[in-house]
Amino acid sequence: MAAEEELDKTDPAGPYTFVRESGFHERLFYLWHRLGLQSNVLVSARYTSSRAGEGLTESGVFSALRETIKAHTGLAAVGVIRPGHKSGRHILHRVMLHSIDLRSCVEFVDDEGIGAGAEFFERIHNQWYFTADEPKGPWWRVFVLGRRDVVFVFHHFVCDGRSGYDFHRTFLAALNSSNAVSKSDPEPIVRFDPEKDRMPPDVQELTDIKYSTFRVVLTYLYWIIIRLLFSKRLLFSDVPPPKPYPRMATGRAEPSQQTVTRVAGFRLPAAKMSAITAACRAHKTTFTPLLIIAATATLASRVYPRAKLGFTLYPMDLRPLLPVPTTSNGVYVICNAAGGMAQVLRLSKVRSALWRALGDKKSEAGAKALGDAEDLWVLVQRYKAHMDRELSGPVPPAVQAWLAGNMLGPTLEDMVEQVFPSLGLHQQNGIGFSNLGRFDPGTAGARDSAEAHDQAWKVEEVQMSACVTGGAVSYHGLAFSIAGIAGGDTVVNVAWEEGVVNREMVNDVWDGIVECINAMV
Repeated sequence: MAAEEELDKTDPAGPYTFVRESGFHERLFYLWHRLGLQSNVLVSARYTSSRAGEGLTESGVFSALRETIKAHTGLAAVGVIRPGHKSGRHILHRVMLHSIDLRSCVEFVDDEGIGAGAEFFERIHNQWYFTADEPKGPWWRVFVLGRRDVVFVFHHFVCDGRSGYDFHRTFLAALNSSNAVSKSDPEPIVRFDPEKDRMPPDVQELTDIKYSTFRVVLTYLYWIIIRLLFSKRLLFSDVPPPKPYPRMATGRAEPSQQTVTRVAGFRLPAAKMSAITAACRAHKTTFTPLLIIAATATLASRVYPRAKLGFTLYPMDLRPLLPVPTTSNGVYVICNAAGGMAQVLRLSKVRSALWRALGDKKSEAGAKALGDAEDLWVLVQRYKAHMDRELSGPVPPAVQAWLAGNMLGPTLEDMVEQVFPSLGLHQQNGIGFSNLGRFDPGTAGARDSAEAHDQAWKVEEVQMSACVTGGAVSYHGLAFSIAGIAGGDTVVNVAWEEGVVNREMVNDVWDGIVECINAMV
């Protein structure tokens, strides 16, 4: 009890104020970073001005960032460890920094040839910024490349990829506000008053939905059976074993133990994406299941022709199902509210559907006309129906699964001992897909469409890139990050763990995905 009372005290002269004990996902992401399993996530946006030749200035960026931070106090959140009630156990606490010095977390990169793309993203993903025992600054960084690309890099403890969009919407609105333009030399230090600046509540505490212990046990048994029966006939069954990681809850990975991420970037031009979207609407489906089926079919036919099952994993934005607070501009507060879901695909069906669509003579001759993509569309529709079921009903399964971690103990040791050993059950050998959807910047910060049209700053391109998470607790395959802008290109960044697959294979898989999509659209 004495320890709890001590934590409740606010020391104005100290670096932070204790807010609450961490939630399940905050503990998970904290340990993934500390133990060298997951470095960071980033969402970038390219800003252009209607005033010819104008680029982002330091004063403009600092002013807009001040407004963004004040709107999203979650950007002042970091985690600190304190001893738990039981000897040898440790609790992670969410705390609010009393100040953020923008000079320490914003970097302007004006070198020619450096822009927002796979090469820069790969470099950033292999930096581990947030491993200190006592945090000395926020758990995010902003890089301004060439005075136009703003790259928001963050510890997953702070927020998810969807919040990256909310960051840029708020930042864009601030750039276009009178406050951002009027301040020529803004104060670089953003200060917080713990009595007035409130941290958003834990989203999991805002819902009445309860997790189902029966569902958790059933899911666990399902994956054990899958592993026992098909362990040698899965995608990526021939890759090297996962790199070991420190098993100490309060440990920290050495540089040699940290996961190394590699990234390749691909682009679907606006005209092509428009045709894909139209075809998806005509078949009553969407782009995410289309990409998942195309990628799985390509891997099953080009790389693993003897594999029987494919694991596909995707986070789902749960904000529409949860009472997530919003800012004064109607933007969701920065938080973690994405639930990870998985679906197993029978590769014989996917493979044969692709053969038929491509007119491959190895397909079941005579069963269907060659060049017929309808079987692929049926698989896409079924996948979409499965995704819809996860979000449907009075107790959506996706929300139940997202809450399931609350049935476990609250200490970091509980996470390492109980959760980590089971994560690989449904994630190893898998392909991950994170699609942020369409970023529509047209009215960000504007009161109406006319005002939006007159805004000086606009966003013309967005990208997302999530580092790969160490194969011992995650995919051990490929991780796709997708983002696009209304009327613009869609960019797909693919991440993988160094030494697991090679760049040539990734390029070949992308070529196959494009070939599959072309056969369908």
